[in-house]
Amino acid sequence: MVLVLGVDPQWRSHPVWESIVQIAGCDPGIESVVHAYFSGWGARVYYNQKVNSVSANRLKAIVEHPKYVVVYGAGSDGVNPTDGKPLITTGGGSITYHKADGSASIYVDVDDARGQHYLAPGHGGTVHDSLPTIVYHELAHAYYHLIGQNPPAYRDKEILARRDENEFRSHVGLKLLNVYDDSDPGFGIPTLGTLGFPACKPTGFTWCNIATVALGSPVARQIVAFRRAKREFERLTLGSTPLLEPMLSSYRLFSPLVASDMQSDPALRDAMLHYGVQPAVHLVQLVRALIAGRPDDMALVAAADREISQYLGELPDGPSTQLASAADAAAAASEVLSTGDESRLSGMWHLPGDAFASVTSSVQATRAESAGPAWVLAGIALFLRQATDRLGGVATAPDPRFESAIGDWLASVPLPDDAVLTDPVELGAELTVLNKTLFHHDANRVLFMHRIRERWPQASAALDALQVDYGEPTRRR
Repeated sequence: MVLVLGVDPQWRSHPVWESIVQIAGCDPGIESVVHAYFSGWGARVYYNQKVNSVSANRLKAIVEHPKYVVVYGAGSDGVNPTDGKPLITTGGGSITYHKADGSASIYVDVDDARGQHYLAPGHGGTVHDSLPTIVYHELAHAYYHLIGQNPPAYRDKEILARRDENEFRSHVGLKLLNVYDDSDPGFGIPTLGTLGFPACKPTGFTWCNIATVALGSPVARQIVAFRRAKREFERLTLGSTPLLEPMLSSYRLFSPLVASDMQSDPALRDAMLHYGVQPAVHLVQLVRALIAGRPDDMALVAAADREISQYLGELPDGPSTQLASAADAAAAASEVLSTGDESRLSGMWHLPGDAFASVTSSVQATRAESAGPAWVLAGIALFLRQATDRLGGVATAPDPRFESAIGDWLASVPLPDDAVLTDPVELGAELTVLNKTLFHHDANRVLFMHRIRERWPQASAALDALQVDYGEPTRRR
């Protein structure tokens, strides 16, 4: 099945996601990506399995099935909208089978019966039914429904799901259910075992992990913006290779170290949120507006004004006073990664500079390619400086040169090493797309083409045929 978590405002997806992670045994191969589904938004679960366990194997089978299962997290006042039954009266979980397309919808109470604690019958007493076990129980129902092995009788369905739940319980060291006991012991303190769930600790992160730790959720709206932009930018290629691939490859190596530091240091996490993640979100949105606009379109100026104004509106009073320092630190960190001159790190090991020094040291420690992170930090510095000027009254609106500076920054994007520029037809098509999207001004195109000629001199013949269309001076043949 295609496993999706409901992320629209009325649903509480983060506790459900945490339960899915626990079911996977904190497998670093699990991640979620937000898409538009049906009448709203959902976070689709993807699973490149690395952990071998009963529950992880079951989750893998669920994720790979072609039919949909959507899991909705609600409070203890929530109901299954199909039958109207309150979740607090159904043991904290409920499932609806959709006969039309064979899919299923699951609803779970993420608040543990308003903190009263759901109980279930054990052997000689009661056991706690925590959110991960409730989610696993309902997924068992969904699994047997989708593979066509769900018994027709309600009690038989429950016995089958309880047996599956017991396998999960046994694996994580929880007291087992009495699968034949249909009674409902209600809420309270269990007489067998303890409250809670023996949670594993995540050992890996998804590609949005720095933003996830800063924002506190893998499905926050800013993460949605990052993932949407990533999909759009992946369509911009050079030599059949995504233009941003150097940055993404580097990020996968160094970001877990930065995220780990953030988890153990709240001040660093806040600094990364205010001076790294939030500016990056607005910079990405500005680039998306640039891609959608035209060189003479005043909407680009309006987009810059909107993104900077929104960013400044998000900043608390304290962090706003340090914008200039943050801009300088981002620029210094970019220079360190570009030149290897670590003398620029002096003075950065305090906030807000500590946020960018952490990125620099993590890139160096993992031996990740530094050009991509250096380029991103340069863009963040550019955005922060414009925001600093606005805040200080130096500018009341974006400087007209800001758009040109953004264009030059885009034209300096690290070129993918594994791009192959041998097909002039393909190269012409790719450069046409880049011309219409990223490089609206002649100066930006000239800079980008100059860098391509330097990097691939063997492609000069193909490029010569395209020179007039891409802003280069015409040569006499």
